[in-house]
Amino acid sequence: MGVWNNISNLLFIVYGKHPEMGLYLEQKVKECHNESRRSTQTIGISQLIKEFDFKMKPIDSKKQELINLFNLKFGRFSWENYLA
Repeated sequence: MGVWNNISNLLFIVYGKHPEMGLYLEQKVKECHNESRRSTQTIGISQLIKEFDFKMKPIDSKKQELINLFNLKFGRFSWENYLA
């Protein structure tokens, strides 16, 4: 997944794979089906990193800038451990 600041400034990418992600999405689809509501599923960036062990790679930003951004948006966490 790429995160852009504007049309020409790719800040960073988040990538990875995890076998339980499919199970998570399947569970969410079933919950929506049981409640008779539309099943648009989303997974937040911080959840991809914290729960599914995805990595983040700065592109047009410095590593420390990215860590500062994540601390601001998602709270204090050991984001540096998830840098690629």
